[in-house]
Amino acid sequence: MSTDNNDWGCCGDNPDTEEYIKCQKCSKKFHVACLSSPSVIKPSELSTWECPLCTSLRPKTGHNDNTPVRFNPNVTVRASKRQALQSPPIIGALADEVRGIMQEYCKSITSKIDSLTISISSEIKSVKEEMLEIRSSMDFMNSKYELLIKDHKETKQAMVDFQKENSALKTNVKDLTARINTLEQNARAMNVEIQCIPEKNNENLMQTTHKAGVAAAVAESYKRRKNATFGEGSMCLPFGVETLVLWGPIGWNDVSFHGYDQILTPNIDLLAYSGVVFERYYSHCICTPTRSALLTGKFAHVTGMQGLPLLNSEDRGLPLTEKVLPQYFKELGYATHLVGKWYVGQSRTKFLPTSRGFDSHFGHRGGFIDYYEYELQEDWNSTIRSGFDLFRNLNPVWNTEKGYITDLYNNEAKSIILSHDESKPLFLMVNHNAPHSANNGALLQAPPDEVRAMRHVENPERKIFAASVKKLDDSVGDIVQTLLKKGILHNTIIAFISDNGAMTSGLHLNYGSNWPLRGIKMSPYEGGVRVNGLVWSQTLTNNNHAWGGYMHVVDWLPTLLRAAGAKPPPNIDGIDLWNDIVHNRTSQRSEFFEINDYTGYASIVSGDFKLVTGYVNPEYSTYQGGDLRGTIGPKPSYFKSLVKSKMYSVLYNVAKQFNIKHVSLRNKLRIDCKVKNDSQDGTLCYSDKNKMCLFNIKEDPCEMQDLAENYPDVVQKMLDRLKIEINRTIPRQVPAVSDPRAAPRLHNFAWDVWADNVS
Repeated sequence: MSTDNNDWGCCGDNPDTEEYIKCQKCSKKFHVACLSSPSVIKPSELSTWECPLCTSLRPKTGHNDNTPVRFNPNVTVRASKRQALQSPPIIGALADEVRGIMQEYCKSITSKIDSLTISISSEIKSVKEEMLEIRSSMDFMNSKYELLIKDHKETKQAMVDFQKENSALKTNVKDLTARINTLEQNARAMNVEIQCIPEKNNENLMQTTHKAGVAAAVAESYKRRKNATFGEGSMCLPFGVETLVLWGPIGWNDVSFHGYDQILTPNIDLLAYSGVVFERYYSHCICTPTRSALLTGKFAHVTGMQGLPLLNSEDRGLPLTEKVLPQYFKELGYATHLVGKWYVGQSRTKFLPTSRGFDSHFGHRGGFIDYYEYELQEDWNSTIRSGFDLFRNLNPVWNTEKGYITDLYNNEAKSIILSHDESKPLFLMVNHNAPHSANNGALLQAPPDEVRAMRHVENPERKIFAASVKKLDDSVGDIVQTLLKKGILHNTIIAFISDNGAMTSGLHLNYGSNWPLRGIKMSPYEGGVRVNGLVWSQTLTNNNHAWGGYMHVVDWLPTLLRAAGAKPPPNIDGIDLWNDIVHNRTSQRSEFFEINDYTGYASIVSGDFKLVTGYVNPEYSTYQGGDLRGTIGPKPSYFKSLVKSKMYSVLYNVAKQFNIKHVSLRNKLRIDCKVKNDSQDGTLCYSDKNKMCLFNIKEDPCEMQDLAENYPDVVQKMLDRLKIEINRTIPRQVPAVSDPRAAPRLHNFAWDVWADNVS
């Protein structure tokens, strides 16, 4: 749009593109840039402004109430929008209109913004509330989840506990009758005096006793016990089967129930843990005296069987005037059988087992045999005499038997049990050769695979000894399992004992260990006479598996007879300890003796004290076996051996399941005397002709401290008592004589009877 130049008081160029101001007097327009000198005009003065042509006055300066408008012909001055809208009047009107529109628009926008803000705030609040609800729900769900997890764990544990309880209940159901039987036993035993008297209502048994005597009474009692359902038996009724397992020179440290893990004996251990193990069981220190005492109930020196053991070439045996254990059982109607070692006389037929009460004998008659060839050698003045020594009754079994001797004896014992006529009770004695040494050319013998299984044993000879003990332990498990198979285990007593301590060194050494006890076989110190012993029956006890009272080998005869329901004989040294053992009472045994006039020593144990007198070979009187305890690499697991044993299975099947807590019994039985080394030279008391040694074997079981000077009155009292006992001794012939008439070459190369016709 063009504009007339006459309206302009200045150059008038580009009227539409540059800012201008209008004179209120002449109405001429002036470009702001065309004004000569800078001036400041208030926006409020625009409506009265006059150009320089109409007035000589220039615009005042110094106004700063609004954004100033600079007037300079050479500089374009920016005016505020408000100034531009206010001048000229048309621009002001437009500006007002625009301002109004803008204000309305702003109000509309503000209103919408406020509305949106309120809406968004409301939505945010709602979302926050929902988030709080969700969070609350999540917390609840988490809490519920944790409770469910906890409930699941508790439920799972409850299921496990239930299964255990269910299993325990099943076991308890089987065990109830056994418990009833035990309660019967305890109740009746309280009324038992010297002999187990039948109850008043047992009229038939009482009549039988009066009419036919003890044997018939026992037979009737056995019949009642055999025919009774499980648990109906009573300790007042005789046990129908009595099994006595006797082993050779195996030491205190050679069984694992005494707390040592080098050689594991799981079957024997489980007999101990579920029966009664003897903490203080004593024998004589040599095998022949021990077997004589076992069979007669008398100390060996009373029968003349003390001292060095029998030779096969010796014309000597257990006196025929002595009534022996199988003869007592024979009178009670028992079938009687011996498997294994005899060793109390063989020169004459009347000394043999089948002449002394046994129905049968399969085994060797002398002290030991080769484990595979069954021969025994004797040294006659540096001349070796060798002969066969495995017999069935009266005849040598040259070609009918073969194999490892422990296996042969084991199989024979099982055969006797399985073929036994159950109409009569059974007495079975199993006397293993193991782990006695064999002949000098091959002292130690065991199956090669069993020896290889003992690789963890460091000492090579000890390794073979351990394998021999392993075979012995296996036999125990087999025999007990066979009794169960036959169906007579519930009516059986099993006694398991050693005949003396281990022979760690010297003649016929076998690398057994009595550690930490002092002494070995052939000595009266604890290592020679304090040995392994236990008794077991299915109904014997569920508690008190260790008995701390004294028991000596002479006590077995009266104790087993009492268990069989018979009255023990008078005039013997043995004491009936059956009720003491069954009820865990203080032992009636308080003293015993070891008298050896052959070598010249004698000892007495009385109460807590032991007195040793006379000459004891120092080589047999030290601490031995400590160096045999070494192992290589990891040892076999003790607990796995228990679980895998046959005895473990037997206990499960008779509802007498093994309780793992009973393994703690090992800690009670273990002896630790802090022995520094094998010899302890210079600190020990060695008895001889001019020296006596006194020990408190309760407080000092390893006999380290001599108390003779501290307690002279105790020494004198014990010595006086010992002298009385020595006066009962039947003297031994010294030296022992090997008769050339016994030479095996004269008797088909066997150690057979040779003196029947000798006066």
